[in-house]
Amino acid sequence: MSSSEDSSLLNTQTAKQSTVAGRPAWVKYAVVGGVIVVAGIVGGVVWTRISVQATPTSSTTTGTQATTTPTPAGITTSYPPQYVEFYTSMFANMDATVDPCEDFYQYACGGWLEANDLTDTESNIDTSFSIVNKNNDKIIHDIMATKPDVIDPFY
Repeated sequence: MSSSEDSSLLNTQTAKQSTVAGRPAWVKYAVVGGVIVVAGIVGGVVWTRISVQATPTSSTTTGTQATTTPTPAGITTSYPPQYVEFYTSMFANMDATVDPCEDFYQYACGGWLEANDLTDTESNIDTSFSIVNKNNDKIIHDIMATKPDVIDPFY
């Protein structure tokens, strides 16, 4: 066999390997990838449907007594005792004197706006740290106003 025959034979075999049943080889990988994507979507939909059906639609209490608290709108809600602090702070941040259909922002945030003053230089308050810092400053100011002899015996 001559070298020209070898190269033409090599080119023929290479061309045959790059196609499978008359299609490029990448089509096989594209089909497998498509099947995986479709299976993932179907699995996600099934999982979502099962988890939504398994979610309880009413509040249940197991071994604890539910707490009933009137909301600002006068609606009575019932929830487990471990949520009392959350709902109390949530209702404290609301302004029940405002009609939510007229000014929802004031209704939802009015209590917070009254309790937390924004100065002219502040455009917002980081609710997690600034408020804690201001509360701590108030506590320290009150302690220092009493002029204690010793703040900490180990100081």
